[in-house]
Amino acid sequence: MVKTWIMGIGLALLVCGCREQEKEGATETVRVIPVKVVQVTPHRFENSLAVQGSMEAKNTASVAARLSGPLEEIWVDEGDAVVAGETKLFSCDVVKQEKLVETAALRLASTRQALKIAEARREKAEVALKKAALDKERFQRLKASGIATDNELEQNELQYDVATADLKLAQASEASAAQDVKNAEASLDIAKKDLSDGVIVAPISGMVSQRMKEPGENGGSSNPVLKIVDTKHLEATAAIPSAYYGEVKTGKTQVRLTANGQDAGLHTVTYRSPTIDTRLRTFEIKAAVPGDDEKGIVPGAMVELALILSAKEATAVPTPCVIHRLGKTFVFVVKDGTAIQQEVKTGLQHEGYTEIVGEALSAGVQVAVEGQALLSDGAAVKIQE
Repeated sequence: MVKTWIMGIGLALLVCGCREQEKEGATETVRVIPVKVVQVTPHRFENSLAVQGSMEAKNTASVAARLSGPLEEIWVDEGDAVVAGETKLFSCDVVKQEKLVETAALRLASTRQALKIAEARREKAEVALKKAALDKERFQRLKASGIATDNELEQNELQYDVATADLKLAQASEASAAQDVKNAEASLDIAKKDLSDGVIVAPISGMVSQRMKEPGENGGSSNPVLKIVDTKHLEATAAIPSAYYGEVKTGKTQVRLTANGQDAGLHTVTYRSPTIDTRLRTFEIKAAVPGDDEKGIVPGAMVELALILSAKEATAVPTPCVIHRLGKTFVFVVKDGTAIQQEVKTGLQHEGYTEIVGEALSAGVQVAVEGQALLSDGAAVKIQE
């Protein structure tokens, strides 16, 4: 009885153990690991240098009066938009210049009238000389015929000489009057120019950033009245360590700009300083950038520049896909519900992506990006959306 009871207990334990092994074997057979996958794609890898810089206006103008004297009117204020060659900014001593223009115009009219009189006198002298020449020829013939006396001939020759001198005097007077007209025209042009200089027009398009004077204050060429800044055509400028001087090429090297945390695009270096600062061991670069009020791309704004020293397109996967175990570097390729361990050689890292060197992976292949830490070669997987 005891022996039978002991054998029964042993048989029961053996059966239970076998069932547990079956259960464990069944669990190992059907275990499926959920994963998320991404496709292998080409990615742009950049070797860049991050620096801080600032925005500067490419064009600025400090506008002063061309004439000395009190400012009469100022028609613009800070923040106003102006257009080159069109917007009137301020005036200086215009009344005085208008009077000078009127005076110069009157003098020109007077000299032109004097020239007309001189021309008439020259024409009269020409007629008198012509008459004197005819008389002289006639009395020469009469003298040869014995009709006229020597005295009569001498008187007509003398009249001819006087008429000749009168014509020369009239011609000189006409030339002097013509020169007076030219001088008066020049004086009028100068007066008009001074009048136009009294009203200052915007030399560039942009915004008035400063107003330094008020009406009634004295103006002059050395005392700016307004400052205008072109807010549409800007330059991102930064100081770069001298070690990178040879790698920066004007018109070729690009910079990626970030302003106030927002991507402000890719731009080309338009200027590289011809010298290196001997104290700071840096050189200046500039890149043309369109102004944008909404993004805060305005003169004086601080910006971040990524100076792209080199760039290339290469096969890449998100960096979390790459696993390092026991001295090996690999990713798990997911195909037909199975994880396949694929050894890879990695290169550059950029913006969360790792370059895959060689032909271990091709574009379009799916690799595990989540759940890969639980995988082993040949594990069954289920792709999660």
